[in-house]
Amino acid sequence: MQIATTTAFDKRVAYNLSKTYANQLDKGEIYHLLNPVIAVKITDFVMFKEIDKVVTKFLFKEEDESFAYKSNLLRLIFLEFPKFQKSLAELQTLIDKWIYFFKETSRLETIP
Repeated sequence: MQIATTTAFDKRVAYNLSKTYANQLDKGEIYHLLNPVIAVKITDFVMFKEIDKVVTKFLFKEEDESFAYKSNLLRLIFLEFPKFQKSLAELQTLIDKWIYFFKETSRLETIP
């Protein structure tokens, strides 16, 4: 969880994702042993001002035609708390319920 925006946060996200992927292998091991890595980043600030979505997902895509890379081994998922404004009564999906729980957990007296 990232409480406040920091200089080069975007670079730190990419670095940590790449490092997690690369650290799966020791020198000389075969690439078939690599597993996909999904980095879930929860921010308490708005990272993507150009869209209203609470959850944004990124993976490698071809630049002009926008088709996915052969294997989706690296993914980034961002959850921006400030964009989530639903009350307990408005929760509809399982994702909504988890986001509400994570965001409001310090104020909850019981688990909804």
